[in-house]
Parts: sequence; structure tokens; C-alpha cells
Amino acid sequence: MPSRVAAVLLALGAMALPASAQDEVPLSALREGHWVVLSGELTGLDAFTVEEVELTQPDDEESLVGRIEGLREVKAGYQFRVLGQPVTVDARTDLPDGPPVEGQLVRVEGHYEGPQDFQARQLRFRRGGRARVEGRIDSLTARADGLSLRVQRFLVWIPAKEEVELELDLQAIRLAPQARRKAQPIRMRDEDRIPGREVAPDLFLGLRAETNLRHEEDFNLRSSDDEDREDRDAALRAELTWAPPGRFTGVASARLFWRDRMDEQDGDSIQRDARLVEAFGYWDRLPWDTTLQVGRQDFEEPREWLWDQELDAVRAGWGSGPHRLQVAAMTTWAQGSPVDRNSANLMASYTWTDSDRTLGAYVLDRRIELGYEDLGSNGRGFRGFDYPLFMGVRALGEWLPDADCWLEIAHVTGYTDGADVDLQADGGPTEVRRQENLRAWGFDVGSVWELDALDPWHFAVGFAYGGGDDRSGDGVNRTFRQTGYHDNNDDLGGATSVKYYGELLEPDLSNLAIRTLSLGTTLSKRTSLDLIYHDYRQPVPEALRVGELSERANGLSGDLGWELDLVYGNRANPALDIEVALCHFEPGDAYDERDPAQLLRIQVRVKF
Repeated sequence: MPSRVAAVLLALGAMALPASAQDEVPLSALREGHWVVLSGELTGLDAFTVEEVELTQPDDEESLVGRIEGLREVKAGYQFRVLGQPVTVDARTDLPDGPPVEGQLVRVEGHYEGPQDFQARQLRFRRGGRARVEGRIDSLTARADGLSLRVQRFLVWIPAKEEVELELDLQAIRLAPQARRKAQPIRMRDEDRIPGREVAPDLFLGLRAETNLRHEEDFNLRSSDDEDREDRDAALRAELTWAPPGRFTGVASARLFWRDRMDEQDGDSIQRDARLVEAFGYWDRLPWDTTLQVGRQDFEEPREWLWDQELDAVRAGWGSGPHRLQVAAMTTWAQGSPVDRNSANLMASYTWTDSDRTLGAYVLDRRIELGYEDLGSNGRGFRGFDYPLFMGVRALGEWLPDADCWLEIAHVTGYTDGADVDLQADGGPTEVRRQENLRAWGFDVGSVWELDALDPWHFAVGFAYGGGDDRSGDGVNRTFRQTGYHDNNDDLGGATSVKYYGELLEPDLSNLAIRTLSLGTTLSKRTSLDLIYHDYRQPVPEALRVGELSERANGLSGDLGWELDLVYGNRANPALDIEVALCHFEPGDAYDERDPAQLLRIQVRVKF
């Protein structure tokens, strides 16, 4: 009797459970916005074939199940791919089974931000099981032989024979709202990133507005002359990214620019400009982990000591773990300086990255041909061929405890064959023949320290040297030069990047020795104030203009002077960048005019 009662009770209990909990429905029941868990296998690039599909209530996080590929350590975390999708693990990610391991089968839960990034919030190891994709159905197309879905970045195929398992009664399952994805081409710097939002399937639009006030006083080092200048700039940049499933991503970016200039010497002027900044196609996950980028694209690197410029180029890269090799052929077809438009360039670089440390080596071959029309408004310049070859090595990152170090060593070789030309000379152009071999060295070394014991303070020490030619006329030019694509821009421990050779003087590292000391403090999250001191000397005194000053050095002394910059940076809001720089330059014995120069620069950027 008791067993019969128990059986009846079990039967009643089973009847009391929702009858639809294990029910199945045909594929036709699926709708855009449904949240699905798909088990199957990756059968092609971003192509996923389903062997089992479950319809559930929407979750706060998407998930992936697959093996880790291409694992590498990055600052404050890891990057790798699961089912071909790039995944980022950072300090916010829960790692109950320990750090990620190459080849390990894992379940990743988090937020699919777009084709270039899945932000992991939890990573768990798995012993076995099929590949799996979980997320919202963003689109679906019914066919006679099955159903095609878009879930995350994947094109999902479900054969017609499959049934849909239900977690709850079909009528009780809610539709998930459309997520706002973003597509972000890889950028080195926060200020260069425009987090575009999806405006159509696979199409993303990002906007960045910028205003800049620059007020210069006494850049001719004579306070008695009225040569002050003030620029009021405004710019709007729009970036459109097309990122369909597969290997290809297309990017087009345009910029509108306005400048109102008030110049006490040359009078007021207005400049308006519209230009195409970038337009390129990018292919990744090609055989042997190859990437290919073709079109106008931004060449940049962490310190911008070599390059930070948009160039028309073909660039290929190969990567395996911490190793990365790049080669490129580039030029400038339009909207560049005469030197850039008349140059053909080849580049090769190798980078090894391990967590917070980087080693690199590079070669850049520039072949420049200039004529009279390229000499500029002052009628002075070089006519002929200039073939510099840049070779260098670098070490960046945390090579010392609590320190962010840098070491740049570069050698310039090659030759020039042409003439120095003066188009304004009496009686017509004059030429002085110049045939020289190039043999020059330069280096930059320093470190930023952020010690826990001194929190919230940080300080930096640096020394940069670009050789000068102390034996002129022997057919060898020993004056170091930078690539011409450089920008000399990086942070010194603060929240914002600075011109690390001086915000006011902003010199190239050529026949110049620069000593830098910096002291800064973090005022709040991603907000800082830095006081930066630079001392400048010419190894070989030379009568020429240095940096942004309009006054020429006298060539009698190497003491150019010193500069003090006070820089405020605020990036507490990811969509808003604020920079303020107040600068003072005190000229040395290398100048006949000795009045100090000042600069005030205010910049605001808004991304939306």
C-alpha cells in the first residue's frame, strides 16, 4: 500500500510540473529577439552549424564555449580567441580555475561588444563537450532546408530536422532588446578611439568633436614686437565601419576642420578644410595568422617616436603568441607635405610582447625626390634625392619594479645627392652642390615611477640625444634626424599624453640633447596634474630654427634654454577628454634675443 501511495504522489507531482518545460517546438517558432543556446561546431569562418538549440529567457551576459587560441598577455590581463572571436580578460574577470591556458576548452561569459571584442566577466575550464554560442537572435532567414540566424558575430545554420527545446512555456519567454554593439579598429591611444555604435546590421558610426585653443606669446623671443598668435580650432570627425561576419572589415573616416587665427604680425585669417582621413580594408585570420590592410590608414606606435600619420599603404602582419612581424609599402598620394607626396617608403618591424614588456626592431627605407616647387614659401630647401635608411631597436614597459621604462636606439644611414637651393637670392636661384653619406645616431632613455609608497604621486626622468655634425665638409653628415612621420607624444604617468620633448618648443630630436624631469599627481580617477621640466642643448652649435620658435639660434653657444610645462588631464569620462597646458620657455645663450616665450593650450574632445 505505501508503495502504491508513493507512486500516486510521484505521478501527481510530475503532473504539477510545467508540461512545457521539456517540450519541443519547430524552428518556425523562433523570432528575432529570442535568446538561444546553440550547441554544434564551427564549420567555417564565423559559420556555426547547430546540432541542438534551446530557447531560454534572456540573460544579462552572452557566452561562448570553445578552445583558447592565440593567447597573449597584455597590460592588466589577457587576449585570445574562442571560436575565432577576440576575447579580453581584465581585472574585472572572475577566474575561478586560474588564468587562461592555450588550447584549454573554456566557457566564457560576458558581453559581446562587437566583432573585435568580447569582454569576459567569467572564465571557467571545461573537460569536454561541444562548442556553444549563447545570445540574442539579431536576424533570421527561413529556408526550405533550415533556418539561418545571426547570433553575436556568427552566421548560424540550423537544419530543418532540428527541434527547439524550451526552457519555459513559449508564451512566457520574453524577447531581448536589441543590444548596442560597437566596432573599434585597433588604436594605440584612448584619444584616437571612436567607439562607433551600430546604425544598421554590421554598420557602425562614430563621431568625435574637438575644440582647441592655442595662445602663443613672444615665440620670436622679443616682447617688444607684436608677433603673438592665437588659434581657435574646431574639428568634427566621423568614422564609418562595416564589419560583416568573416575576415573583412572596412573603415572610412572623414574630418571637417575650422581655424580662426589672430596673428599680430600677419593679420587675421580663417581656414576651412574637409578631408578623407582614412579609407581602408582590413582582412584578419588569413592563413598563418596573417592580417592584411590596404588603403589610407593610420601608422602609429606607443611613443610616436617613429610614426603617427595617415599614409596610403599596403601592410601585412604575421603573429604567433607574443611575436609579431609587419611589413609595409607606403606613400602619400594627396593631402600631405611635399616631402611626403614625393616619397616612397618600405618598412619592416618585429615586436615581442610579454604582458607589460615589449622588445622591438625595425627598418624604414625612405626615398624622397624634391624639386624647386617643393621648397616652400621661403624659397629655401633641398633639390635632388634624399635616401635615409632608419634602423633601430627599442625596449618598452615594466623592466624595473613599479616603473614604465623606455629605451630607443636608432641609426640613420643612406645618402643625399642634390643641392641646397635659394630661390630668393639676387640674380635668380643659387645652388650649392651637396653629396653626402648619412651616418648618425640617436637615443632616448627614461622611466616613469609610480611607487605605492608615494601614491598618488609619480615622477619621470628622461634623456634624449640626437647627434650633430661636428666635421662638416668631409662628405659625411652625422646629424641625426627622426623619420618625418613622428609626433613625440606619450604620457609621463599622467592621465593624458604630452609632447614629451616640450609642449611649447616641440622640437625634433636632431643635433639636440634633452634632459627631462617630471613630477605629477593623480587628483582622482583618470585625472592628473604634471609639472615637467626640459633642458635643451645643441651638441654642435648651429644657426637655425629649433622647434616652434621663429627666432634662429646664433650658432655660437649650445645652450638653448629650458622649458617648464604644467599639464592637466581629465579622462574620468570615457566620452570626454580635457587637456590644459601652461608652458614657459626661458632662452639660453644660444639666442641673441632673450625674452621668454609662453604658451596656453586648451583642448576638449567629445566622443559620441
